[in-house]
Amino acid sequence: MNGTRGWCSLLDSQQRKVRQMIEQLQNSKAVIQSKDTSIQELKEKMAYLEAENLEMHDRMEHLIEKQVSHANFSTQTWAKTENLGR
Repeated sequence: MNGTRGWCSLLDSQQRKVRQMIEQLQNSKAVIQSKDTSIQELKEKMAYLEAENLEMHDRMEHLIEKQVSHANFSTQTWAKTENLGR
């Protein structure tokens, strides 16, 4: 009888270890899924911010071009009035 009890005890111990390993794997899977979700959210935020950054860059270029063309126009107008005064 001691032999049978020993085997049963050993099997019970092995089953507990297997259950614990399965539980650890399930917990790890849940953590990985959560991190994957966070990564996906961050990727989406990055894409949005990159698009917004590009739009702002384009706006700044447009405004700078407007200022430069306005400054050139003002300089040309000033030069013409200077020549008229002579």
